Amino acid sequence: MPPEYQRFLAAVRQAAGSVATRQIGEALGLDTGVRGKLEPLCGKPAKLTDRG
Repeated sequence: MPPEYQRFLAAVRQAAGSVATRQIGEALGLDTGVRGKLEPLCGKPAKLTDRG
């Protein structure tokens, strides 16, 4: 699995309960004040689910 997806999964695992895209962005060190920086994260959970 690419390192970007590994970091994404690590951020999700550290969260207690459900996770918002903004929380993932903060954990990955993205500028969460800019919506365009968070948009690419929205599709990652679906891609990871498809990959199993």
